[in-house]
Amino acid sequence: MTEVQNSRGEDGAVVYRITGDLDVVSAPAAGMGLEILELARPPKLVLDLRDVEMVDSTGLRVVVEAASRARNEGRDLVIVADPEGILRKLLTFAALDLRIPIVDEMPEVSSQDAAARL
Repeated sequence: MTEVQNSRGEDGAVVYRITGDLDVVSAPAAGMGLEILELARPPKLVLDLRDVEMVDSTGLRVVVEAASRARNEGRDLVIVADPEGILRKLLTFAALDLRIPIVDEMPEVSSQDAAARL
């Protein structure tokens, strides 16, 4: 089961956390949820992928498209990924680490939680 959670910090930053698999089954819903959050035009988006266990090309596309939208809309995007995980290796292989910050730990964001399960 894939779980998606989002929360908004006092500074307007939005944290979007995906756990489980990010694949052909879950990626469309995860991507749509991300796009809905982006409609509010948050100044910063933190994409927390530390607990993504498996990702395929469809899931990777969700991340690449989010990075592209952030760049086009002038939004800061930070990806949090396990430094030893396969996702981090894929993001580095796709050269996303050259376009956006990929960090090991969550940046400080005080939040008000909201959650949605897929």
